[in-house]
Amino acid sequence: ERAFDELFDRYKQKLYSFLYRLVDDKENAMDLVQETFLAVYTSLYRWKPKARFSTWLYTIAINKARTELRKVRRRAKHVPFEVDFGPFGEMVEIQLPSTDKNPGDVYDDKMMIETLNEAVRNLPEQQRKVFILRHANDFRIAEIAEILGIKEGSVKAHLFKAVANILKYFKKAGVSIDTANSGDA
Repeated sequence: ERAFDELFDRYKQKLYSFLYRLVDDKENAMDLVQETFLAVYTSLYRWKPKARFSTWLYTIAINKARTELRKVRRRAKHVPFEVDFGPFGEMVEIQLPSTDKNPGDVYDDKMMIETLNEAVRNLPEQQRKVFILRHANDFRIAEIAEILGIKEGSVKAHLFKAVANILKYFKKAGVSIDTANSGDA
C-alpha cells in the first residue's frame, strides 16, 4: 500500500493535468484520475516491469478518457494554460517565466497563451492527445506510440499536423508568434 501511495503521489498531478486537457472538465478529469488509479491497483499484476510504469498508466488513462469522451459531448469553455490550482492544491498549468515586462508584452503573452489554449482544444482528438503527451507531459515519441497503441511514424505525423494546425489557428486569430516571442509590438 505504501508503494502504491508513492506511485499515486508521484503521478497524480501530471495525470490530472493531462486528463484535464483532454476532457476539458476538472471534475471529470479528477474522476478519471481516480478511475485510472483504481484500474491500476486492481490490475497491478498485469504490469510487466520491462515496460515503463508511466507508459502503462497513461495507456489506461487514455482508454478511460476515450470512454468518457464517447459518453459526454465536450462543451467549449476556457481552460487557461497560465495558472490553475488543481484538486491537490498544486499548480497544474504551464506558466510563463516571470520577467520584467511592460504591460504590452504581458498582454501579448496572455493573448498567445489564450490562443494556444484554444488552438489545442480545437485540434482533432488524436492530434490533441499526441501534442499534450509530447509538449505538456514530455513523453518521447516511442512512449507516446506505446501509450496510444500506434506506430512511431503515426505519432510524428499527428504531431506535425498538430503543430501545423496550431500555427494556422494563430494566423487566423491574428496573433503573431514572432511578436509574442520577441516582445516587439
